[in-house]
Amino acid sequence: MPGSHDGSGSGVSPRVGRGRVRAVRLALAMLMASWTAPPVFSSEPPERSFERFADSLMTAQIAEWHIPGAVLAVVRDGRVAFARGYGFANLERRIPVDAERTMFRVASVSKPFTATAALQLVEAGRLGLHDDVNRVLRRFQVPSTIARPVTLFDLLTHTAGFDESNLARKAYRPEDVPPLSDYLARRLPARIRAPGDCIAYSNHGMALAGYLVEVAAGTPFERYMNERVFVPLGMSHSTFELVPDSLELVAVGYDGEPARRVAADYTSTRPASMLSTSGSDVARFMIAQLDGGRFEGARVLDDSSVAMMQRRQFTQAPALAGVGFGLWERFQNGERGLWHDGDAAGFASLLYLIPQRHVGYFMAFNSRAGNRARREILAALLDRDFPYTPSPPRPASPDVAASVASRLAGTYVDARYAHRTLEKLASLARVVTLRRNADGSLELTGTRYVPVSADLLRAADGEGSLAFRTDHAGRVTHLFESRSISRTLERVPWHGTLAFQFAWLIACVSVFLWNALLAVVGVFSRRRRAFSSQGRGGAVRWVPGLLSLGSCLNLAFLVGLGFAIAGSFGSLEYGIPVVLRVLLAVPLLTTSLAIASLFAFPNAWKGSQRSGRRARLAITMVAVLAFVPWLAYWNLMGYRF
Repeated sequence: MPGSHDGSGSGVSPRVGRGRVRAVRLALAMLMASWTAPPVFSSEPPERSFERFADSLMTAQIAEWHIPGAVLAVVRDGRVAFARGYGFANLERRIPVDAERTMFRVASVSKPFTATAALQLVEAGRLGLHDDVNRVLRRFQVPSTIARPVTLFDLLTHTAGFDESNLARKAYRPEDVPPLSDYLARRLPARIRAPGDCIAYSNHGMALAGYLVEVAAGTPFERYMNERVFVPLGMSHSTFELVPDSLELVAVGYDGEPARRVAADYTSTRPASMLSTSGSDVARFMIAQLDGGRFEGARVLDDSSVAMMQRRQFTQAPALAGVGFGLWERFQNGERGLWHDGDAAGFASLLYLIPQRHVGYFMAFNSRAGNRARREILAALLDRDFPYTPSPPRPASPDVAASVASRLAGTYVDARYAHRTLEKLASLARVVTLRRNADGSLELTGTRYVPVSADLLRAADGEGSLAFRTDHAGRVTHLFESRSISRTLERVPWHGTLAFQFAWLIACVSVFLWNALLAVVGVFSRRRRAFSSQGRGGAVRWVPGLLSLGSCLNLAFLVGLGFAIAGSFGSLEYGIPVVLRVLLAVPLLTTSLAIASLFAFPNAWKGSQRSGRRARLAITMVAVLAFVPWLAYWNLMGYRF
């Protein structure tokens, strides 16, 4: 699934400079590709003109981003208008990309296909869009921790309310991927919000929708997809199998510059992310989507189901783009698009439909750099096919704009983060700041938004909007953005801001380092007077020792945690390493030491006659205790995975 950004400042930064050079190169390539003699003198067919345009565009982009291979497929008015491979599916063996046969791992582009299967079973009466999914599930149940039940509608619109989790979601070898039922029974994330509360992208939610297909159909998900979706559409080079039968046709994934081969990964959320397919196969799917579920006499969905799949089913606010079933809504170049992108190890892809124009685009790349190229390619395709000059938003009155800006400015975090597991630390990378500009506009991750009313902001470039939610006291609690994708941003409370959290941590660590240093000095000091009170009470002797031990253990834990986050013990997406399990025992131990020290602290305080020792004792006690809620805030207290 899709996001991220940064950057501000005066002048032309290196990043901006490179972007301008890239834009100039692309513009020149487009000019060369699209130039023809004036139409009155030209006899060149439109198809040939587009071929030259597409070839120049794709060639320029894969060269710019050092992408080994790619495919582009375009459908118009019920036929494949263009399908062509570029570069190499396998650099080492110099195997070129073939639009018909070369299979790419398209990751989250799997989701529209899974939604199609689910709607087939809704048509057949085996699944209900608004029924409690627990009526179908047998192997396990979705916990009833929230009164409102989870439904298939919620799963297909990413509104089921599941927490985010990527821990142990992948495997290095296909044989290590558990059956879908076993994985979901063990690893389905907790429910953290009521269904329908907001959009929060969920791989596990779509995987559960795929499992419902498996249970309702009485056949393995992969087999169902092949028999009921791929075969009818003539998609002979598509599969959800972890290892396709025609493995030699699957492109090799690469990354970096020069391109380096990336080991294939295998995800346990197969219905959400494990489709391997070719450009021509996806073209057949797009034609079916644009023609009421039909392709060359075969039908995979009724007209009404296709319309339902493509209709806006949920939005955060009426003025924002929303989501259908397995497809995101987007307004670009004045056209309503329905789309999904995908990112996997060594791969990137994008499917984009414009139903009202009967046009669809699909592109896939065997490099993660494709996630940058696809944006520029899509923009160029839309600019060519649907030229458009967006109108700047009409600002609200200065008073309204000032009121909106003052209420909204602040720190937010993408709601798609792990609230309940130790992965919460990753939310630090999802924190964004909505800054207020002098002219009354607001800026979010490089996009300037202009208040147009008391409850809505429009992007200054005309592509995207912002709305917000308030609590009973009128305080802003959520931002809802619809630009590239519909996403929810939660307001970060004062105690959750990066500044406060880092200050809290640095204060504790400073005391721990101070104590650790004094403890080392004390060990090597002949007099060994550090933190002793020359034989006074027992508590006076052992409480300082416990606090010093706790300080050293906390430092060791933080160092080990840093190595774990850096992947030194292996990626947490592939499992919880033994070293991390051992490390997580440390906070439990140091908390126990802190509690024991707290009970004996009064006696130790009374027994310490020197003010310096008392001050050190008090400061250390406060730091050790203050570290406990910091650990709890980041889900590092206990085994939160």
